[in-house]
Amino acid sequence: IRLLDQDKGDRLLISGVNREATRADVLTVTKAVKPIYDCCVDLGFAAANTVGNARETAEWAKAKGYDSLIVVTADYHMPRSMLELRAAMPRVELYAYPVKTDLNAHRWWKTGLSARRMIVEYCKYLAILGREAFLGLGPKEKAASAAKEAS
Repeated sequence: IRLLDQDKGDRLLISGVNREATRADVLTVTKAVKPIYDCCVDLGFAAANTVGNARETAEWAKAKGYDSLIVVTADYHMPRSMLELRAAMPRVELYAYPVKTDLNAHRWWKTGLSARRMIVEYCKYLAILGREAFLGLGPKEKAASAAKEAS
């Protein structure tokens, strides 16, 4: 919301919104200025995970005709989010805007919760790297054809 308020973007998609939440609920949580919220905030209710967020965002960006996006998510989650988004939108320029969390990246192993969060996130990140490497082994013309159909 702050990026919109600073004219850093035209619209905002909040992907993966709880299906039971209303626009009013999200307005309250975001503490957005109502005129900006009413004109420029889109809510996506389809995504249930990071892969879903990437798909939902890709569909939204394509429908809006965007060729670049600012990606806003938690700092520890940004690397995996960027991988998923790049896989879903290979031709869209992505700019990371990580939100600082209470997770200390330099001392994540000090608490059980932080260690678990980082280990799980890293394992998921490695799985995506493996998936993308595997997909890259396939026939190039088929991959190019699939990418062309997606755009």
